Amino acid sequence: MAKSAAMLPPDLSEIAESLREDDEVLTAGELQQISLFDDLKKTPSFDRFPGFTVLRRCEPGRVICQQGDAGATAFAILTSQDVLAIRRQQLQTLQSMVAGEPVEHRGFESLDAQERADLVLEYEAEISGYEDRCRQLESSDASARRQLQQVAAAQLVVSLEPTHGSKGIKRWLNSFFGGRRKLAGSDGSRLIPIDGPSDIDSETRQAPLFEGELFGEMSCMNRSPRSATVVATGQCYLLEMVRNVLDTLHNDPKYKLRMDAVYRERVLEAHIRQLSLFKELERWSSRSCGNMSNWLSSNPVV
Repeated sequence: MAKSAAMLPPDLSEIAESLREDDEVLTAGELQQISLFDDLKKTPSFDRFPGFTVLRRCEPGRVICQQGDAGATAFAILTSQDVLAIRRQQLQTLQSMVAGEPVEHRGFESLDAQERADLVLEYEAEISGYEDRCRQLESSDASARRQLQQVAAAQLVVSLEPTHGSKGIKRWLNSFFGGRRKLAGSDGSRLIPIDGPSDIDSETRQAPLFEGELFGEMSCMNRSPRSATVVATGQCYLLEMVRNVLDTLHNDPKYKLRMDAVYRERVLEAHIRQLSLFKELERWSSRSCGNMSNWLSSNPVV
């Protein structure tokens, strides 16, 4: 796929990986297609965002970030519907250009007529594939849909378990995440908190990441080292962003409510399941856990 820009925007050039062949910088109109920005109380100023974001296309096995590395950006995993909407808009822009209509698009203006025609065919094929994928997601039951939506995994390369005399990178990581780990593990929990929407299982040393999720926020906000290595397990697109964009999300009350719901569903539920009170229960429903997590939030026991 042709690159939309030869270089990263200035705001990203010193803190993010250089553009690979299939990475691209989205226009303001293309950013508006991303569901991450849906339903925000205040619509972001997308005209300012193109310099603060880059779209990464990831094939299985691509390392997105590495544990212990310095980080200053966050990543949003686009949903299949997001990718479909972006490609449809880009296809419409390209078709207008091919027809000779006056359309501005920084990424496409440098392409010659043949390159634009080739990209039209490529986008048409990708759109067809994502239409099939979206139909498959819609027709699948909840369990199968969740499996399809997992496109990446967070992995622990260096254990965050503190040991006597820990040095170097291990000590550095524990200084940031050790406190949280102790809090979560004080009851024997096997969950290790990381800078992501779910915690890592200490036995598998992995945590799944799904379409529509955001990770890397702690590194983006305070330049803390990456708490885990994230690797793509399926083809996916990530929107990498600087703090300006993340602050816009964090300051929006509707976004906060959405993230609170994710926390209750994935993180708090997992920790509640580790409590000895519930370990002997044979059946545990998400609804019950959700109600219990709400109860604990309203009735703290400590």
